[in-house]
Amino acid sequence: MENIIYYLALFTLVFVVRFFKLKKEYNKEFGKNKHKVLHVSLDLIYTASGIVIALLLNLDSKWVSAVFIIYIIFVISSSQLEMASSDEFSDTSKTWIHGIIVVLIIIFSVITYMFIIPEAQKDSNTESKPKKNLYYVIIPYSDESLEKHVGKNDLKKRRFFHYSEQVSDNLDSLKNHSLKEFRLTVFPLYKEYNLGITVYSEDIKIGEVK
Repeated sequence: MENIIYYLALFTLVFVVRFFKLKKEYNKEFGKNKHKVLHVSLDLIYTASGIVIALLLNLDSKWVSAVFIIYIIFVISSSQLEMASSDEFSDTSKTWIHGIIVVLIIIFSVITYMFIIPEAQKDSNTESKPKKNLYYVIIPYSDESLEKHVGKNDLKKRRFFHYSEQVSDNLDSLKNHSLKEFRLTVFPLYKEYNLGITVYSEDIKIGEVK
């Protein structure tokens, strides 16, 4: 919003300077020539060059040529209008064309800073964020409380697997989070034996879900 106010203030300054310049130039005949205050399209185009630069910095490369060409068309059209004689364009026609260009520049400036640049920056921020994918996590473990039922020797050969799927952008944090979640949800089958769960962290498998 502050950028819009900044450029509207600059545009207003251009009109004010033009007004006092014409006031001094025509003096008593200013009333007949006050319409020429609108003959500032070229000045506004140059003033709006900062907006064009901001656009070129924020838009995709495919739009650079289009923005540049449109800006050049504005510059050439307005400069030709400045140099045109009264035989080619009447004062009324010049004033109307200048007015149309001025309105387009102001509308374009407001749209640029209210919609185009914020949207481009939002897309850029979204793209810069790490992509989150869906991963599966398989945690191998053994339940020591089963010793009394299976036998210690046989239990060493038996492993259980805990499977879960989670979204993440970092495999290390995914592994740590999965282990934390595992310890909160998986408990020994026979709690009365005071024997716990053994997790084989080095054998944890993590892969992307296709």
